Amino acid sequence: MISFVPPAPPSLDGPDALALLASEHDDLRRAFERVDAACADLMPSHAALVDLCLALKIHGILERELLYPAARAAPADDALLDRIESDHEHLEEMIESLLALAPSDVLVRRRVHALHRAVDRQFEEAEVALFTRLVAGDLDIDDLGRRLAARRREVAAELGLPVLQ
Repeated sequence: MISFVPPAPPSLDGPDALALLASEHDDLRRAFERVDAACADLMPSHAALVDLCLALKIHGILERELLYPAARAAPADDALLDRIESDHEHLEEMIESLLALAPSDVLVRRRVHALHRAVDRQFEEAEVALFTRLVAGDLDIDDLGRRLAARRREVAAELGLPVLQ
């Protein structure tokens, strides 16, 4: 089972929002590698898929509710943000499609692999293009990091998941 554990909230003097999100991207990439590797030999456990998809959904909520609006307020490329937000919507559709499959469905492997590739592309674009633009702007990255961590705790509590203090 994946048992994705969200990163600890930032202290008042760090880490910044982009470091927090990049760390979460790394955690999700590692989780995907484990699930994708399991798909090579046999079907991954349904619980592992649900854990991974839940972690992706929570991450998406944070980006959609906090990161993207902050990026829209900062001097950033609107076309880039439009594309990233559109990719995010597509990822959400892929997650729902994967979760709708029966655990033994032969399409599970293919959809896990396709979602893994799509998530990798979206994370890379966010880290290379969007994060770079945000660092160059006047966005208060530390404040955004605190808000992301607080919202993560709220979402986890709403879902009845363990909450790190």
